Amino acid sequence: MKDKLELLLLLTYVKGIGPKKMELITTKVNSIVELKEKFKETSLQLDNQTKENLEKIMNNFCIEETILKYKEKNIKILIKEDPDYPMLLKEIYDPPPIIFCKGNTDLLKNLNNIAIVGSRKGTWYGKKVAQEMGEFLSKNGYTITSGMASGIDAWAHKGALEGQGSSIGVLGCGLDVIYPKQNEKLYREMEEKGLLLTTFPLGTLPLSGNFPARNRIISGLAKGVVVVEASLKSGSLITADFALSQGRDVFAVPGNINSVLSTGTNKLLKEGAIVVSKYEDILSEYNVQYSCNQQRGDINLTSVEKEIVKATMGQEFSVEYLVLTTGLEISQILSNLITLEIKGLIKKIGFNTYQWVGKVDF
Repeated sequence: MKDKLELLLLLTYVKGIGPKKMELITTKVNSIVELKEKFKETSLQLDNQTKENLEKIMNNFCIEETILKYKEKNIKILIKEDPDYPMLLKEIYDPPPIIFCKGNTDLLKNLNNIAIVGSRKGTWYGKKVAQEMGEFLSKNGYTITSGMASGIDAWAHKGALEGQGSSIGVLGCGLDVIYPKQNEKLYREMEEKGLLLTTFPLGTLPLSGNFPARNRIISGLAKGVVVVEASLKSGSLITADFALSQGRDVFAVPGNINSVLSTGTNKLLKEGAIVVSKYEDILSEYNVQYSCNQQRGDINLTSVEKEIVKATMGQEFSVEYLVLTTGLEISQILSNLITLEIKGLIKKIGFNTYQWVGKVDF
């Protein structure tokens, strides 16, 4: 296995050689030494430029020095034959022959893995949902996988790190490249409490062509993918497509019909994605029992309070909005808003305007 790992490591540095060509080469030779001895017949199916790239890397590659670089950065290299290679990822068509990991690789053993993805420009609502969902599922033993992008991805990771199942971040670059820069703090937290994973070797920059490959790994590591917010051209829809082709479940969070960032998620729902109207819906899909008392300390709501929850869906709202959408008397609304404040679920942020600060389901 050591010889094959070294061979695959060399091949990751060759421009023009992806997973399929790696597999092709490793069916013909089992080590770097063998590759050098049988280079002519091994490279027959490669185009001239790729053949030239391979020969150049092969003749200048120092395997001992390269492996030392990974060890110094506490990066673990896994190939498919390794017992720590993730089982779910191994099940997909054309799984990556080699992956690089930094952090808690025990997370790869948790088959209860859900991916949460969405727009880099996520709204306040979307980010809140991603964070709460990540935390909720993580506290129920699920590992949350996402792409370490800004917006929805970052907030899903942040929420998951607060729970027990922690989080896996899949990169579209090398593990020595922090992208985007504003996620540096999150990157460090993931190294310490979660796991960072990539199919790209050290030094690989976050080029646009890398991200579809990254999205395929995100869905491949999970049993289901939840799309929180996405436009019609969002990369999250690519992840959802990969999920469907891999036999994974696709969930979507309903969004504002007037928001561009909901067009993608609402399209998924029209096409048959599983609707997530509350976080327990995901657990229910996998027959996981959940006690409401676990999360909210058995808060009892009046019938009017429940109407307010339904009408506002956790967003900022005004008294006027509630009068228009619920049909309730203003006196009923005002008295119940006071009790919701007492229960610590909402707070006043302006003249007759409120914001949810606690979580409630029923």
